Amino acid sequence: MESPEHRKAILAGNLKGFLSANGWNEREAAHRAGINPQTLNSWTNRISYPSMENLIKLADLFHCHIFELTEEKWFIDERKRFLTIAASDMLALFAANPQYALWCRLGTRLARFNRLEVYIKKIEDELS
Repeated sequence: MESPEHRKAILAGNLKGFLSANGWNEREAAHRAGINPQTLNSWTNRISYPSMENLIKLADLFHCHIFELTEEKWFIDERKRFLTIAASDMLALFAANPQYALWCRLGTRLARFNRLEVYIKKIEDELS
């Protein structure tokens, strides 16, 4: 099991990589994500670890999955390889069964709709 310090170190390294890849400093990224700049600084300096809500904000900001922020590179590569194999299996099912493809498209639309509802609720809360 990973220690909290190890988890903080992984997150800090990944955050620094995403900041560099986007050409942002911590203050600019924090502003874009709606996070306090001092809080983001505490994550990149291994002082604290973000809540799930803030991890979601960071993943949205960097257009990545949460595990790309919280897991080591070798594990991410292995997971992507596994997901690629799973995707090819799903494509084979799509070709063989049009009804399966329809259910998958409906499930994807429902997931997007649910996520949209969360954003709408957040905006409504901010406006009120």
